[in-house]
This record gives sequence, structure tokens and C-alpha cells, in this order.
Amino acid sequence: MRRLASAVLLLLLAANSASAGFFQVKQDKGVWWLVDGAGKPFFSAGINVISSGRDPKDVKAEIPEYCGLCFYKDHDAWWKAISGRMRKWGFNTVGGWSEKKVLAHHEMPYVISLDLGRYVGAPWIDVGSKESLAIIRPLVEPLAGNSSGRQGRFGSSDATG
Repeated sequence: MRRLASAVLLLLLAANSASAGFFQVKQDKGVWWLVDGAGKPFFSAGINVISSGRDPKDVKAEIPEYCGLCFYKDHDAWWKAISGRMRKWGFNTVGGWSEKKVLAHHEMPYVISLDLGRYVGAPWIDVGSKESLAIIRPLVEPLAGNSSGRQGRFGSSDATG
């Protein structure tokens, strides 16, 4: 099942990445490479679940949890610090499950996760069927956007999304 789901997602990715200026996968001498919008090989090193955490007004001292905005004046200042650290540490990609505000900066290449299983009725029986694709396509396109920074998208690690 997972292989079939992965194949469908790769087909969706390939269908949307044919334009110049977008990340693509290309074969060269029998080897597949991820290439950037300029056609140069790109090694993606990313961090998943980049989030500023809990809203400062919702933080409770008795329940410790991450609140990046407790230490910065606003989300932009927080992101400037985080993205700077990422680059310093050798990361170049915003990974899946990261918050939408982070993706909105369009400062680094990114991937988005698509938890499609819940929309087509997990467990997936035939994600390539016309019925499943009719449900999946309208869900995928708004999430994908039209950004040259998008490297791709992937489904959840289990069929239930």
C-alpha cells in the first residue's frame, strides 16, 4: 500500500514540476537527481516541524512547552534567528509539518506533507482510482501553491494520515 501511495504522490509531483524554474527530479546517466530551478543538483538537508510553538498568551508556567515567540518581538524576528541558525548548521530546507507562517517566508526550499489518507478513506484501497484522484487533486493543488521553492510533497508515513 505504501509503495502505491508513494508512486501516486510522485506522479502528482512530476505532473506539477515540469516547468522550468521549479525543483525537479532528473535522470543523468542512469542516476536520478534532485535539481533546483536552475537545473543544478541540490542536496536537501532539512528540519521537519519548524514551529514557533505556543502563542505567548497561552503559555502556562505549570505546563512547560516551547514558545519561541516568548523570546522574540514577533514571528519575523523569530524566523530570522531560526533560519540563520539553520544555515549556520548546514540546513537548507524547511521540512514537512512546518507551520504555514514559516513556509510563507519563501526564504528556503521546502516540502509539505499531505495527509491524504483521511480524505479518501483509509486504509487506501486504490489511491490511483478516478474516484480517489477526484478527491485528492483539489486537496493537493492549493497546498502546493505555485512556488519555485517547493521541492515536493509527501504523504504521511502511514496510510491513515
